[in-house]
Amino acid sequence: MINIKYEYKTIRDIPVTILTRWEEKVSNGTEAILPINSRLKISLDYNPGDQYLRCDLINGCDFEKSLIPDAERKKPGYGGISISLKLSDLKTHCVPVSMH
Repeated sequence: MINIKYEYKTIRDIPVTILTRWEEKVSNGTEAILPINSRLKISLDYNPGDQYLRCDLINGCDFEKSLIPDAERKKPGYGGISISLKLSDLKTHCVPVSMH
């Protein structure tokens, strides 16, 4: 059972889609590997039947800096990144670590 109140930690590297957030929209996404021991939280409720979850990284500054160039991160309206994670990957490659 997935609980959106928990933080999760990856127990292996996971392929994910990275979405950049802007004032009014979200980018189409960039493929990346979310490294082992990354911590994340589910940022939006999911509905039965959803195959993907939108997640936010906890203390993910270094990961974000490795993916998004300084020039883009410093543009007005830049709001960080979100992770699009397969529900099946959360269930099999992540463990709950704490409540937020």
